[in-house]
Amino acid sequence: MLLLGVVYAVAMAVAGSMALTAAPFGWVAGAVAASWAVAFVAVSLALDWHVMSVLRVSLLVVSFLATLSALFLVPDALLGVRGVEVSATIVAADETPAVDDGRLLFTLADPAGRTLAGRLEAGDSLTVGDRVTVVADPEGLVHPQLAGDVPGGGALPVGLLLTMYGMVLVLGWLCARQAHRSRSGAEGGA
Repeated sequence: MLLLGVVYAVAMAVAGSMALTAAPFGWVAGAVAASWAVAFVAVSLALDWHVMSVLRVSLLVVSFLATLSALFLVPDALLGVRGVEVSATIVAADETPAVDDGRLLFTLADPAGRTLAGRLEAGDSLTVGDRVTVVADPEGLVHPQLAGDVPGGGALPVGLLLTMYGMVLVLGWLCARQAHRSRSGAEGGA
């Protein structure tokens, strides 16, 4: 059980830290999926899980969602906890859409004219010179987001992460019990 907790904590930490990088999203998502796969294989080998059951499939799905959710929830949690509202001006726009839905990346400057760390990802209705209110991380680890898009206080993202991690631990414990019972039954029946 301790092994399960440690391995998935490491996978979620990798996912959370990858969310704070400026790497392209495809690379980040690939690294997160790889960290989850390594974690799942390590736990499966350690507990000798060669037979799939409903519990194990549930653990597979929930652990993947928990690891993937860290990728999306860590930036929101960080901005919700320590982000500051800034009235910024768009000083540059990357004309290439950031993702397939047409959202663009914008460079922002604060009222003093200093460029904010990171870039705002928003719809193409914004243009250079527009003023927007964003929540920015003072340390610059997370890209700024429009003020209305950040959950207040960070409690919701942190709560969701802890709930997902708890679900992984409970399912892992149930799977470990099931594996122990099946080994005990096989040894007792021989």
